[in-house]
Amino acid sequence: MKESHQRGLFNGNILIIHQGKTIFEKQVGFTNSSKNKKLSINSAFALGSITKEFNAVAIMMLHEKGLIDINASLSTFNLGFPSWSKKIKVKHLLNYTSGLPRLDFRAVKVVSDIEKQLKQIKALKFMPGEGYLYSNHNVFLQMKLIETITKQSYVSFVDNNFFKPLGMKSTSFDSNQKNVTSAFNNEGKDDIIRPFPIAAMVHSTTTDMQKWLSALHKGKLISLSSLKVLFHAFNQNSNAALGKGLLINNQIVKHRHQGSHFNFESQLYYNGKLDLQVVLLTNNKNFKLDKITRAIESIVQSESYDIPKKSVYLSIRQTAYDDIGQALKRYSELKQASPTLYDFDNNNALIRIGYKLIEQKNYLSAIEIFTLSTREFPNHANAFDSLAEAYYLKGDLERALSNYQISVKLNPKNELGVRQISKIKALL
Repeated sequence: MKESHQRGLFNGNILIIHQGKTIFEKQVGFTNSSKNKKLSINSAFALGSITKEFNAVAIMMLHEKGLIDINASLSTFNLGFPSWSKKIKVKHLLNYTSGLPRLDFRAVKVVSDIEKQLKQIKALKFMPGEGYLYSNHNVFLQMKLIETITKQSYVSFVDNNFFKPLGMKSTSFDSNQKNVTSAFNNEGKDDIIRPFPIAAMVHSTTTDMQKWLSALHKGKLISLSSLKVLFHAFNQNSNAALGKGLLINNQIVKHRHQGSHFNFESQLYYNGKLDLQVVLLTNNKNFKLDKITRAIESIVQSESYDIPKKSVYLSIRQTAYDDIGQALKRYSELKQASPTLYDFDNNNALIRIGYKLIEQKNYLSAIEIFTLSTREFPNHANAFDSLAEAYYLKGDLERALSNYQISVKLNPKNELGVRQISKIKALL
């Protein structure tokens, strides 16, 4: 952890419980970018998507009490949404298979803006249960259901049923509580946090989140059968309601959930076989919490481990948005000067940048970065699939086709690529 901090990869709090005992607890770094105040055991961090665990568990708690049937359609609850609500079941909201499109947070200032977006949806992206889309519309509707059924605010329900009973005294929806840290980027600038229009962001400590993780897996909140529902994912690459879980012989043996909010980042990890719990909270996001957790898991088992490397993605991302030529140059310089310090072995770093460029409709720059990715990882099917998509969006069908063909050759299970090949051939 000391080395990770010195490399600029971790500024935050960590708690490790092994076989029921605290084997490591540390506060590493500072509460903000000015570095004038050290973190304490009471420092609170925004949890990001880990917050979604609370509404998911609340739904199953109400299901167990017979107040919500997760197999019932959304229209059963008379929430006032269009006819698509007849097709969506509550369980589809939990694992993001409802077919609802992504929520446009830029157009949201108050809660009614979200309801307005939902009411304007004319058609779902796919039939519920037949696809996966990580849309926050699902989360909002879960909260809406909880409030409708319980006749109390979502915040009150979570506080009365989770935080108070579990003694999570430093956990709150209030971002202004005195121990909340300020998130900052690698350039030393504090985030300008915009308030959320809905009560969707919890701030907590490592101590409190370990209480939550322990209660969840000891069956203090919901049954094992309900917990299994929340770990049911559309496929192995999809997130479930509680992140990602592994079940063996009907038992949950692993639970990993990552969350981020601006430059806050968090991770919960549970390994039932090792009786290991890890809570990592940081206010300086570097996407290295999973690597740190894997190292911890290895150390606990007296195995060799790797110290995380600096992020290529974060190092050239902004430059790529501003000037793709300079970004490619910086990539080359970093690789030549510090080949072992950065994660040049991460085959998704460049792809992530490319998709950010696609979001900006900067297809030419996306093609440049994806092309670099195919050179760096010539056996990585997703690199060629991503390049093909960028060419397709630009309108270069012949190059799109050739790269889809390479992707499918590398990964014959790439069904989307197969469909795209047929589609492009028909167009040509």
